[in-house]
Amino acid sequence: MHPTPRAGSSAPVAATLPSAATTANDHPTRLLLRRSTAMFQSFTGHSRRPRQVNLSGRNPNPFAAASASNNALVNAQQERFLRKLERDRLNAAKTIQRVWRGYSCRTKTKDGWRCAWDKMGDRGPGWPAAVSGREGQGARGPESFKQEDEFLADLRLLLYFADVKVAEDVRRLDWLVRRLLKTIETSSSTFTEERSRFLLLRLERLLLDALMLDITPPTVSPNFTADALSLLVFLTRSIPKDTAQNANQYYRTLSNVTARANTQIPHIQDYLLQSVLCPLEQITSETVSAYEAFSTAYLSTPNLQEHLGNFDRLMTGLNYKLLAMALAGLIRSNSTSKVPVPNVSDSEGLLWLLAYFIYSNQLIHGAETSAIHAPDPDYVAVVSTLLCSLADEISARIDINSVPVKKDLDAENKQVWQVSNQKWQRTPLPPFVRHEILSLVNQRSITSLLARTDGVTTDGSQQTQDSSIGGGADARHLAGYALTLLRVFPRRGDEIRMWLYLGSMSAPTSVAEAPRLRLPAIKYFWKATQNTSVYKSIYQDQNAALELLKPRHATTLEDTEERGKEWGIILLFLELYTFVLKVMDDEEFLSGGTPNILSGSGFGSSWTRESALLLSEVKEMTVFLKNLAFTMYWNASEISGMSEPESASSIGNYFNATGTLKSSTPRNENSGSKPLSKTSPGLAGVTIDHVKGIVTGLLRMIYERE
Repeated sequence: MHPTPRAGSSAPVAATLPSAATTANDHPTRLLLRRSTAMFQSFTGHSRRPRQVNLSGRNPNPFAAASASNNALVNAQQERFLRKLERDRLNAAKTIQRVWRGYSCRTKTKDGWRCAWDKMGDRGPGWPAAVSGREGQGARGPESFKQEDEFLADLRLLLYFADVKVAEDVRRLDWLVRRLLKTIETSSSTFTEERSRFLLLRLERLLLDALMLDITPPTVSPNFTADALSLLVFLTRSIPKDTAQNANQYYRTLSNVTARANTQIPHIQDYLLQSVLCPLEQITSETVSAYEAFSTAYLSTPNLQEHLGNFDRLMTGLNYKLLAMALAGLIRSNSTSKVPVPNVSDSEGLLWLLAYFIYSNQLIHGAETSAIHAPDPDYVAVVSTLLCSLADEISARIDINSVPVKKDLDAENKQVWQVSNQKWQRTPLPPFVRHEILSLVNQRSITSLLARTDGVTTDGSQQTQDSSIGGGADARHLAGYALTLLRVFPRRGDEIRMWLYLGSMSAPTSVAEAPRLRLPAIKYFWKATQNTSVYKSIYQDQNAALELLKPRHATTLEDTEERGKEWGIILLFLELYTFVLKVMDDEEFLSGGTPNILSGSGFGSSWTRESALLLSEVKEMTVFLKNLAFTMYWNASEISGMSEPESASSIGNYFNATGTLKSSTPRNENSGSKPLSKTSPGLAGVTIDHVKGIVTGLLRMIYERE
């Protein structure tokens, strides 16, 4: 029994439906209507769905609309790509046709010129065999030119089509060279006219291009290299200024020829020496440019002493002063670059350049045994700069005697093994380079460093000394040179300091029957230190030290380098004065500036007493040291946060707080040669801890004197 719903009840329709038993005799249509009424409460009595009219014109299916628009976009892109591809094909076809027409036209024109050149004048009976490459040993050579105009016409036409990559053109050039040399032997032509100058310069460049390619027989005659070098000498004497302007190509080619020179060719070494020295012997307005190219392009060639045979003849044939001036000028003009010498980017070339330059200086002044020769400022500047740039590599390779090579490997696998294994990459310095660098560390060369400085040549007045000695280029180069020697040769640091300390003792002591002032190295570098802006700023203001130890990003590279050189002067003075205090007793320390009572009786004063500073100067230096030390300790965290990690190759690794040598720390075998690292913004290659140790150690030694 189903309960009867009350009036006004909102009971669902399904609850009012009769059971299956009571509706068994109902009509199927009525049953369907009842079920539809139960499923769709909003049933209107119509079975068709209402029409939906979309006036926007869009497909109500969102997926269909997206696919249609994408298809249209893809089709448009494909059509655009096909049109672009067609345009590119058309332009490519035009370019190919244009290039081919030009090449074909030039080839035909040059072939016509070649035929005309072959038919010009009297080539001699051996010409057909020579141009075809079938010239034998007993073949008859070319005939000489009868007139200068004949040669110039021959040369002008040859320069139109000559290509050193074409074998027939090289044979024509070889024939012209031999013919011209034969003409020079029989006549004294100089070709001084202006119209021939440009033709001779182009002939010189063509010869240099041919020599660079290393063309060998049967393409050319067996003596082509010797003949070409001999003709280069003639051309250099005919057009010396143009050859000097083209000196870079000239000496690059000669360097290549020297490295592969065949000593079996008769007198090839003599021809090489003549061709190398000839541009340097011609005095013109471009001679310095020739020396610059010679030093960078030729003196960086390895093993010249073996290739040239008589290497001393090359060095004595040079003008050493011009060579030093040219190298110093290159270094000054290239001071803002990472490479100290332009066109010599590899360290191996710089090593050979340094060795050859030291050898030339010793060869020129080696005969001066009566008195120690004072090196000129250009020599000190060049050697100092090259040593600073190569300090890491020299210190890493100078103590290596040989390179261990793994056995039981063929040549190719042995080379691969050496390159892949990092610890075998370092090779010893070449014997010649090692010998010349080691020759720098001797008393004769180090004690003579101050002989040409301003302080040695001043008169006896204190005012003149102060005014003549400045923190100029001489003092900066000397400081960099001495610090680099201490860095490269740490085991001989005490000897280097002693020789620097005794530096001015070996200077001449009499000029025009009057004794000259002997200024000790300590006083020289003290005066140079006083004249630096870094010293003045820190002495006058304690807070200035922090700014000088911080990096200054707004300044130029020149200002940073200038400040680093001033720090170098100060650091070298502190090193030397620390060393002097070890050998100076209290009486000598307190007698600074006091005349010796024995000097009038002929005994003279000791050099240690002469090196003592005035007590007022010691007081001034103490103020500077206290200001610097306080800043480095009080602002240690701020300074250390801005400095880079300590480098294993830093100068600070070779000194302790009192200036003596440390044991050299082992180097990382996997680390390659790196340039001098700046661990402090103002101190090139020196760490803050090292400077802090030297300053506090020197202060301690000064206070112990009291």
